[in-house]
Amino acid sequence: MRTKTRSEKPYMAVLAILCWFALILQLYLVISHKVPPGMHLLGRIIRYFSFFTILSNLLVGISLGFVLLDPEAPLSGFFSRPLVQTAIVLYISLVGLIYSTLLREVWDPKGLQKVADKLLHDIVPVLYVLYWLIFTPKGLLHWKDVLRWLIFPLAYLAYILLRGALSGIYPYPFLDVSLGGYARVFVNIGLLLLTFIGIGLIMVLVDRLMGRSSKGSLQG
Repeated sequence: MRTKTRSEKPYMAVLAILCWFALILQLYLVISHKVPPGMHLLGRIIRYFSFFTILSNLLVGISLGFVLLDPEAPLSGFFSRPLVQTAIVLYISLVGLIYSTLLREVWDPKGLQKVADKLLHDIVPVLYVLYWLIFTPKGLLHWKDVLRWLIFPLAYLAYILLRGALSGIYPYPFLDVSLGGYARVFVNIGLLLLTFIGIGLIMVLVDRLMGRSSKGSLQG
């Protein structure tokens, strides 16, 4: 495992605290506010874990937690890999992008919900992207890695469609079959996957350019 700089651990600790605070706060709000009204506790918890926002933030929180609390553990080594960290950056950056372009105008959260909303969709994504840019070693990614990063969102989409078919409940309007039918939903999924691939390719390009730059500065 690589040696961390003096500023990396404090940055990770602050980011981990913000991430876990936001996740716990959102879980409390989902349970206490009974959304949707009348849904039993287990249903509300399942609903909580059905949002890509929550799952992506969980990846951020879990990965930072392992690396900080037990750096010698096998999972810490796994989450320290540039391939894995870049995948998490891709997922969490898509959370912010999709929320800002498709969902921000749909509702107007207030009070504690606004705090959780801001942290999960804006602050944590931006801070983790900055973490990747500043601290993650560069020049180690390959173009084919983009296809590997699609496994998680594809599994998520399959789960959402299956769960929706059984329960009629979908976490996002653009995945709701009852609103636009399967044809519209699959078009939306295609656009989402193209967005994933496009941003993933950009991240590999940034990784390679920064890797070359760092090698050049070391040689110089």
